[in-house]
Amino acid sequence: MPRKRAVKVCAFCHSHKIRCDVDSTGVPCSKCVEVREECIVRTRKAYPTRKKLQSLGHENGTTHSNPGDKADNIATTLAHNDLTQVIAAAVPKPTSRLAHIFVGDGGFGAILDAIDKTADRHFHIFAGPEKALAVEDLQYLNAKGCFTLPEERKQLLQAYFHFVHPSFPVIDAHAFLAQYNAHGFEGINLLLLWSIFSASASYVPSLSPRRKECKEVYSARAKLLFDIGQENDKIVLVQSALLMSYWYSNSADVKQSWYWTGIAFSISQSFGLHALTKARPRTQEETLWRNIWLCCLLRDTWQAFGRGRPLRLSSTSIEINTIETPTCQLADLMLHGDPLYSPREVVELGALWQKTVSISNVLRDMLMTKRPLTPARAKESEKNLRDVDYSDATVIIQHVERHLELRRCAVRIAWAKLTQQTKEQELASNGITAVLHAFIGGHRESPIWAAPFIIPLLVPAIATYLTALKNKDEHASAQLDFYEHFLTVIEDNYPAASMLKGVMVAAEETILNKGVGEGWKGKGGMELGNQFEDFGSMEHEDPFDLSWIGNWDCTAPGR
Repeated sequence: MPRKRAVKVCAFCHSHKIRCDVDSTGVPCSKCVEVREECIVRTRKAYPTRKKLQSLGHENGTTHSNPGDKADNIATTLAHNDLTQVIAAAVPKPTSRLAHIFVGDGGFGAILDAIDKTADRHFHIFAGPEKALAVEDLQYLNAKGCFTLPEERKQLLQAYFHFVHPSFPVIDAHAFLAQYNAHGFEGINLLLLWSIFSASASYVPSLSPRRKECKEVYSARAKLLFDIGQENDKIVLVQSALLMSYWYSNSADVKQSWYWTGIAFSISQSFGLHALTKARPRTQEETLWRNIWLCCLLRDTWQAFGRGRPLRLSSTSIEINTIETPTCQLADLMLHGDPLYSPREVVELGALWQKTVSISNVLRDMLMTKRPLTPARAKESEKNLRDVDYSDATVIIQHVERHLELRRCAVRIAWAKLTQQTKEQELASNGITAVLHAFIGGHRESPIWAAPFIIPLLVPAIATYLTALKNKDEHASAQLDFYEHFLTVIEDNYPAASMLKGVMVAAEETILNKGVGEGWKGKGGMELGNQFEDFGSMEHEDPFDLSWIGNWDCTAPGR
């Protein structure tokens, strides 16, 4: 027997074409509670019958040809509700718990198309019952410390919002902090919390000299909850997997960054984050979904570049998201009674997030086409890259800007290699070196503010200096010594730094042992302190200048 249509429905459920239970629950309905939207009961209008809908176009001898008229809108709403009921039939024992589901073009999507074609493939249905953890699993998680938070938990949370979130807004900060400020850590998902701690431990000075051990513990607990905890919130699973992908302990570990990003990408696509249309309403939830997908694209692009591997997210799945202006909502965020960001930081960090997405899209284009950018695309990429003065920037702004500068220089190197411009490659490498000097030049603890993704960004510059060493460049050995020093400083925080240092030193010694650099001092020929002082005389361009991107011959064959 068909269920009776609700007498009342809220505006949010109506706009998303999902069943509203405000009749039984009162205001707010369960869906508005779940997504933290204001629940406003909508004044209901009488729906005509299907027979009435069919005859609307013929009343009084007229037809309705306007696609936006009332009859068509009602028909569309009813059709989507019909499709929702078809999808809901896949759940044998539905409960009152609402769940999001995405149906692609094939598979079940073909069945839906047979009923009525729709561009919106996102549905909300009543899901089945949640499965409780077995007693032995709970005991195991407890024995592993998954339910015992570290003493530094408040510092870890603050470090996350200061040094991770502004350049990687993978969580809804407003909703997260609203829960935290109201209920403390008990109101936060444990899987997500341990994943956050694994990413933010790099920035808590009190954890030194055991930061590496702490991150290993935090990551291990997050992994256990991911594998055993039976989390069914796909958004939490994607967020956690992306954050865990920043921990890399050793090359023998199968579950390292490439593994976790692969899981994040798979769940994101099963959720339909790659298929968010511009027509969908921009709710707080939708903004979060779009930012998560942008974070997936960032990780895909820079991992492919840093590891020399193919992109895993296809170009056909990113068109809608990349043409929209990304937003990072940082205003009015409070933690422990204090504002997280100053008004200036809110504005400038938001702009830096947009620039991070922009420069990543530049690299992505080159990785997909294996060609430099067209002049038009290059001009678009340069836009608004120098609209903020960071000479007196706060620590948080400096942190994000330095890492964005590293990305810019890495893209310069990628472009220079495609166009075989050795000089540009050297200038961009010197730009990376300049950023590392900025880290070293600060207070004694400043290198801890280097983000984990800094390691692969150093590889292009190191490769450039090794090539220069092979070609008897007198500055190359000094620069490689500086990189060895920098990697030594941060290796207590990032195990990958030790790996890169070992490979770099072995490569340098191999080149020198072949006698390529005969007739000059080579490795060890200059004191480390003097090397740093001599850097100021090296030739390097303004790292903010991206005018070089368009300097290629657009008339060349194949372009």
